[in-house]
Amino acid sequence: MRERTKVRGVVKNKKNQNQMKPKRIIIGIDEVGRGALAGPVVASAVAIEQLIDGVKDSKLLNVKQREKLAGEIEKHAIALSIEMIPPQEIDKLNIYNATLLAMKNAFFMTLEDLKPKPETEIFVFIDGDAIFQITPEERINLPTTRLHLIALPSADKFIYQVSCASIYAKHNRDVLMMTIFDAKYPVYNFKRNLGYPTPEHIRAIKDNGPCEIHRKTFLKNFDEMLKLPL
Repeated sequence: MRERTKVRGVVKNKKNQNQMKPKRIIIGIDEVGRGALAGPVVASAVAIEQLIDGVKDSKLLNVKQREKLAGEIEKHAIALSIEMIPPQEIDKLNIYNATLLAMKNAFFMTLEDLKPKPETEIFVFIDGDAIFQITPEERINLPTTRLHLIALPSADKFIYQVSCASIYAKHNRDVLMMTIFDAKYPVYNFKRNLGYPTPEHIRAIKDNGPCEIHRKTFLKNFDEMLKLPL
């Protein structure tokens, strides 16, 4: 049986830790949950070389397919991580900054797990049009200076590692919303809407008010747009 431990969002696969690290590594980063009214925004950073059949943009896969592929990605990745920024932090930072923070934290966790040599060249492909900032202090402590951060809209559709990150992020967020949060707050039916603004979800908020995992800044904007008596 494959032995692994999960620490602070880093999934360490001991079977793969002893693999010889290539001189050039690609890390894919993607997020999920930006448009939800409830729950965290989640980012994943995945370094993987082995091709897995069926990997593509997570939005084109069903729940069972994502679950199976997420297990395969975790099994074969050189390194991967998951980061979740909770609703309270999203309300403080705004969703744009919270998403960049999730991506940045996921990247640094995966980089730490990779332990690249100084001569290793790393290409980081980020789905979207924004790149998180690495401070001068953080750059001093980077294990390699040969680091390239590249943001590409729709990268999850044509860059394999980003597709893997998309699947892994969405699977983990979906499981959280469909199990723990759905059980804790059953009136909102998170198992079905995953925190997104479906008519049913909006009606549940109108009838019951928001719960502690709703993003208060999002509800305020929704109230102004739809004139909901929240």
